[in-house]
Amino acid sequence: MEKLKDALIDLIEPDFGLLDALLANGLLCNRKYAEVRSLPTVYKRNERLLKFILAHKGEDKLERFIEALKQTSQSHIVNFIQENGS
Repeated sequence: MEKLKDALIDLIEPDFGLLDALLANGLLCNRKYAEVRSLPTVYKRNERLLKFILAHKGEDKLERFIEALKQTSQSHIVNFIQENGS
């Protein structure tokens, strides 16, 4: 997912439920959630969000991220990730 980071920064919509879903599934803690929410642009929020996700320890991080994307009607991004950006 690291190689898709720049494209994902432009594609992800964090403000309509994604951050809440990531908080609920434990991929973000309250402090990181608040930090991402406080950033001024969607691009900065996505950049910080991806930084946290890529740094998160645990084998199921990608699965939890993908599930949160699906829950927030961002399946097109799931397809993009699964196809490695094609």
